[in-house]
Amino acid sequence: MTATPETPVPLAPDSAAAAVLPISQMWASGSCDSSAVSGVVQDWYLFEEGVFGHYLRYEQFDGCNKSAQYPGAPWVTYNYIDARVKGFTRGRILKNIVFNDCSTVTCKLDWSPSAACSSVGFPTDTSGWGKQGTFQMSTVATILKPATKDAAGNYLDQVGQGTAYFNMDLNNSPGPYSCSSGFDTAPRVKQDMADMLYELADQIAAGGGPEFIPGLVDL
Repeated sequence: MTATPETPVPLAPDSAAAAVLPISQMWASGSCDSSAVSGVVQDWYLFEEGVFGHYLRYEQFDGCNKSAQYPGAPWVTYNYIDARVKGFTRGRILKNIVFNDCSTVTCKLDWSPSAACSSVGFPTDTSGWGKQGTFQMSTVATILKPATKDAAGNYLDQVGQGTAYFNMDLNNSPGPYSCSSGFDTAPRVKQDMADMLYELADQIAAGGGPEFIPGLVDL
């Protein structure tokens, strides 16, 4: 696995001494009381995240060790998906704005496969990865809530932008690729995507960007 994360915009609370509120902690706490915020002019915090990319399937040949089945030629030891992943997070303060309520909007991550074990188009709940394709969210996942400040008025919410690009091997299966092998299925795709989202969270965290939240992405 290789990773080439971009240089992110650093987290930027108003004061270096101010602690930064973990986004996941804030998201897990639930929505705020609409009666306390509706019609009130105040500062709000908007968080957005997204992920998309493409992939190709490869077969790994062994040219030295011959098999009983193919004694005179190289043979395929395993096959895998090479996924090119791009993800981002963005947090910003919206000053002196009126909203009626807080909101948390999750978004589904879909994949559009082609060839073997796949049906082109959406929905893809019965399809495997196939031999190549793309994955994407239909829109960004968001959190909207009143901005959090400390006693001195410094913002505690994670402000800035983080981006990560990396390649990741997925759907590793023994032997040559075959639709009938049972290794390329929709449940396996969703398991692979979950692994991909947590790797994306680690990549963005390593670059210093606002925290990526896998729980905002529906599989």
